[in-house]
Amino acid sequence: MTLTDTEQTLAKQAWAAYLVNLLLLPGAGFLALLWLYWRAPEHGAPFALSHLKMAIKLSLAAGFGLLLVPALLWLSLRDAQSAVVVILLWWVSCHAALVLLGALNLSRSMSERWPLWVAV
Repeated sequence: MTLTDTEQTLAKQAWAAYLVNLLLLPGAGFLALLWLYWRAPEHGAPFALSHLKMAIKLSLAAGFGLLLVPALLWLSLRDAQSAVVVILLWWVSCHAALVLLGALNLSRSMSERWPLWVAV
């Protein structure tokens, strides 16, 4: 498959913004993803758009998994000490999995391969 430089660059930028969202600046990285999507070409770049859409979907899943699930766990568990342990285990495991998935998809975009879980 031959890709244009702009298409491959957009795919790499999408995953870089996703990782910035998870590791450095939560929220600002997500806004960068939305900005990339807003300025992306609508036609002629299916490879880049699939990477960009997957990065946005995973960012939304990260928000759900790292914010909403711990809040629900806190409300549902009665013992405060066990709730803290369960929430910390969940958060660290979920965050690590999302970061590794972002790094994997970044490497896939660099090697001109489609992102994982395109059908999501």
